[in-house]
Amino acid sequence: MVTTVTHRPGQPLAWLLLALPALMLLNGCSSRPADDAATIDPAPAPAQTAPATQVTYRGVLPCPDCEGLNVELMLDYRENIYRATETRLTANGEADTPQRSVGQWRRVTGNEADPAATIYQLDFDRPATTRNFLRLDAQRIKLLDEFKREFWSPFNLLLEAD
Repeated sequence: MVTTVTHRPGQPLAWLLLALPALMLLNGCSSRPADDAATIDPAPAPAQTAPATQVTYRGVLPCPDCEGLNVELMLDYRENIYRATETRLTANGEADTPQRSVGQWRRVTGNEADPAATIYQLDFDRPATTRNFLRLDAQRIKLLDEFKREFWSPFNLLLEAD
């Protein structure tokens, strides 16, 4: 059976007025997919006397084919954008040409070891290049593996805030 709805000029579209709120309600009830059972939170600034809008972390991280990677990582809490400058250190102590990158980051709560852990994910929108940092306190973050887990290394994995 086919029902045909006709509209006469000057006649109100009562059915449209009734359907519109129902459609809006259904749209508001849609759900988002889970992200590895972690909670994604807005990125609040670290606890300080005056909330910072940007925090810069610095340190030398391990490098598989150089003496170390000098890293400067700035997190913008307002825009959720990061800016990183990474400089390879050569065997004679000289710095190579700095490599700069800019991208999105987010704060994720929880990993396998600690459901309350605060993790900063750089380039979360590009899974092949996502980097994870565990927030240890207001001044230090630690490099994690691609699965948001801590790993043992004889080298420094910490970046410290200015």
